[in-house]
Amino acid sequence: FRLVLATGASHTALTPHLVEALGVGADPAGTVILRGATGSATVPMVAVETLEIGDLLIEPQRLAVIPDALGGADGVLGMDGLANTRIHIDFLDDRIRITRSKNRRADGRFTIISVNLLHGLLVADAFMDGVPVKAIIDTGSQVTLGNLALRLALAERRGKGVQDGKLDQVFGSTLDMQVGTRLETPALVLGTLRVRSPAMTFASTTVTFGEFLKIW
Repeated sequence: FRLVLATGASHTALTPHLVEALGVGADPAGTVILRGATGSATVPMVAVETLEIGDLLIEPQRLAVIPDALGGADGVLGMDGLANTRIHIDFLDDRIRITRSKNRRADGRFTIISVNLLHGLLVADAFMDGVPVKAIIDTGSQVTLGNLALRLALAERRGKGVQDGKLDQVFGSTLDMQVGTRLETPALVLGTLRVRSPAMTFASTTVTFGEFLKIW
């Protein structure tokens, strides 16, 4: 089965067609509130015995059932299954490797960025045009997404009013859709790393802490 690796998802979840293929029934008494960037929904849960991905083995647990996983995948591998692992994403060879970290630090080829766990998500302190932001590192996000607080802060920083931009649609796993505005943005600084992104989408996300963006 194909799962989306989503470090921006706090929990691993399955789609209804995967639940049907596994032949497991949803627990009518067990539900969970699924919160995403575009909205929230109450979804059922199912029990699975094992989940194996590479060297990763997740023991029996109850997983949420989500309406959709990026329009075609069978589910989402969230942060709850990634403790003590090392994830290497090779965009050139289109390959993801998940192995046990064995408490070893990354070697000198990599830039290390300090993160905190907030509600089970990877949150890094960053700056954009001198504005301090909290950035969720989300491997399951298709675009870089910012909230309205960050949009206003960047406008004030430049001494300009809020600019008009190109309308963009933002979809989440709850199948809710929000209309956002895509604007040109300055570089994002994470520690010693400088990420140049020509544009990002701003929308009324459900994440409300200060100036926030979700980077992919």
